[in-house]
Amino acid sequence: MSCGQEWKDDRATAKIKEWILRKLGCDVIGVELTDDQLEDALMEAQEYWQQWVGRVRSVDLPAAKRECDASEIATDVDSVVDVFFGGHSAGVDFFAWADVRVNPFQQMIGGRQGYAGIVQYQQYRKDLLKSISADFDWMWDRSRRVLVISRSALGQRIKVVYLSRCFDYEVLSSYEWKLFREYALYKAMRTLAVIRMKFPEKPSATGTFSMDGESMWANAEALGMQIEEKMRLMQRPVHIIVG
Repeated sequence: MSCGQEWKDDRATAKIKEWILRKLGCDVIGVELTDDQLEDALMEAQEYWQQWVGRVRSVDLPAAKRECDASEIATDVDSVVDVFFGGHSAGVDFFAWADVRVNPFQQMIGGRQGYAGIVQYQQYRKDLLKSISADFDWMWDRSRRVLVISRSALGQRIKVVYLSRCFDYEVLSSYEWKLFREYALYKAMRTLAVIRMKFPEKPSATGTFSMDGESMWANAEALGMQIEEKMRLMQRPVHIIVG
């Protein structure tokens, strides 16, 4: 799947790989990791980042039709989060005339929500529509990857908000870049630790020397816990006012 920025990602990926190897002592001691294993570390870091931080994007479509395939919306659609008809969302603007914000995820548009936030959003929207006896204007058919529009909304101009599959290095802030590469380092350390625990001793000119697999594993786990907690804190909580 193309995100239209492969050369940028390749450059960023190469920089992170070089940084990981330096942190592990490359050019001073041997680092028993292949390029594929470094790629695996980066992929696992991307998957975890998407889970807790993620990226929400939107696209305008000139006219709603009964069924719209994911490929007709954008090339990087993971799942549709919300649909705005003529500039209004079926979960946000029920009481816009009174300047009352009903949907706690209204600020999500154009910002970040990971998978955890999207699940909360969709559950909130479902419960809200039930409470005011409103009908759904759209449905995301996950199995077919198709956006289904109700007949009453056909032909309207729509804005589709979706969770992107693409991991984009370009949108990371300095702090996010630091977190991401440290999480990739954690994954690489785990892989290297497993290798060194399988071969605890190596021959040398004067005999054998011990590898640091077990201590590296412990250090990696400590680093991973710290970074995962920081990533989870970046997921904005749901603000619901009762009363």
